[in-house]
Amino acid sequence: MFKNYIQERVNAGANSLSLTRFMKDNQDNLLATDFGRDPSADDVKRSILAYFTNAVNDSGLKANKNDHDVDWQAWVTAIKEETTIRNVEHARASLHLRLHENENTRISHRFEQHSKRKSLASPSSLAKRHKRSNIAQDSSSSSMQHHGNDRQIVSSSTSIAQQSNESLGTRVSSQTLLLEWMRKYKTLSSENEKIESLVDHFGDDGVLDLTCQKFSSWNKTLIQTSIRSLKFPYALTTPESYIISYIYHCQDLRELYDLRELLFSFHELPDGLEYLRTAVHHMLLLWKSRKMERVNQEGWWRQFVYTPLFDHAFLQMQEFDIKRSECGSTSVKAFNTLISSDIAKLPIHRTDFAIRKTETGDDVVAGEDKPSHTSSSDVKVTRSKNKKLRESSSVVTKTQLPHPSLNSYFDPLTTMWHGRTLVIEGTKEINGKYIHYPAAECTISLFPGTYPQFSKLLKTVLALKRWVERTDKMHGALVQTTLRLFIESDDVGARSPVEIGLKEDSFELDDEGMVEMASLLSQPEDEVLHEYKEALNSCMEEDLKSAANSDILKTKATLQQIAACLDT
Repeated sequence: MFKNYIQERVNAGANSLSLTRFMKDNQDNLLATDFGRDPSADDVKRSILAYFTNAVNDSGLKANKNDHDVDWQAWVTAIKEETTIRNVEHARASLHLRLHENENTRISHRFEQHSKRKSLASPSSLAKRHKRSNIAQDSSSSSMQHHGNDRQIVSSSTSIAQQSNESLGTRVSSQTLLLEWMRKYKTLSSENEKIESLVDHFGDDGVLDLTCQKFSSWNKTLIQTSIRSLKFPYALTTPESYIISYIYHCQDLRELYDLRELLFSFHELPDGLEYLRTAVHHMLLLWKSRKMERVNQEGWWRQFVYTPLFDHAFLQMQEFDIKRSECGSTSVKAFNTLISSDIAKLPIHRTDFAIRKTETGDDVVAGEDKPSHTSSSDVKVTRSKNKKLRESSSVVTKTQLPHPSLNSYFDPLTTMWHGRTLVIEGTKEINGKYIHYPAAECTISLFPGTYPQFSKLLKTVLALKRWVERTDKMHGALVQTTLRLFIESDDVGARSPVEIGLKEDSFELDDEGMVEMASLLSQPEDEVLHEYKEALNSCMEEDLKSAANSDILKTKATLQQIAACLDT
């Protein structure tokens, strides 16, 4: 397959060939190669190295197999996308073939019926019919009725064939549109553009709900990167990573008791480790009591499960308050103040849980609690209410930002406890279009032994905590950028909405002041928007880089490693 290419390189006077150059020059051929149904990065690497080795053998070229610059996972994604498009093209071709075969069958059937009618009208047939002229009138009527039934059957068969062709034609048209969309989707560069394209193609009236949308295996393979980008990352500090890794690889309760003893031997711990210590202790108590196996009401779950295993993670965050039990949603209240029509206003929304910004009174996260015996229909209604809550929160946040397109950086989240299961869902708004997505889900085990489930819960709750802190930092970054750009603008003193002179050495901007100040900036809009995005991206990257320790989670940590890490 690559002999002509190798010969061209030899004729061009090349002495050696690197793997990266080989893959770049033969990208189309490699992507069209069959690597199996669901190849891994190792499978792709092994196959391409084999193609490369076989191609340069006996060519006289020196092979350089250095693959440090090759992103094998990106190649896996590209191969799956090409496979998906080929499958769609094959399906469309098959539908066209079936449509053509059905049309030929229908024409042949009509020709046979026409030939039969001509045979009945031939002279010999008429003579035979004249000899049977003494047949009773009722028999003649019966015969006429029989021929009428035959014509109805033929007509019905023709109608069914036409309907079948129309159905196949619709499917062909659908496959064609899907193929066109896939090709356009692949050309999009940013994830936001891809997500917006998903809403346009699969959504309904500008809304796509991934929490209940089902995709075919073809579509899922193509869009899985965009779906994964919506989930918030598991951001953990190094000590937290060691502890969660230890819990994940626990073999029995004795090891968890040893961890609890170690953690309680320290008097002072950071808030994330304080939460882990509390959660481990209460999880051991719950397993020992076996009370989760019983039918418990919402109040019991909230007091003995949700508070120690969830709420305590946010207890030490001084800038936020934790609200519990039927607290009014500030997001819905703020949304209704923006709506002039009473019909469009949302009813009063009360939540079972909220993380509220102390200074502004805005809800950053809201949630609902449902006991384990709650029916699936009630859970569905609650999730629908949470979806409306996130949409209204997104509208409110958009009015508080210096530029509306920055709203895609601030996805509102809601939580829902259903017995032992925690579900976190989010909503992203891009150019007035909404995509609802599952951010995370985890379950508490009834019995000890399934320690990976417990570690996932701890990891998820800490990730939510980091998300709240990161969102607050990003908002602060926008304020600082707005102030800097305003100071750098022309005629600052003449247009300043804030009397800086009345302040000692600094001043704080609320959301209204930031939006007003941003509207007075003299710089071009594109330049200002670029500055805002740079500030937000930098804030996100810095926060995630300092708290991402995924490699530690792959191997079991020891108590000695945890102790050494806590001592530093």
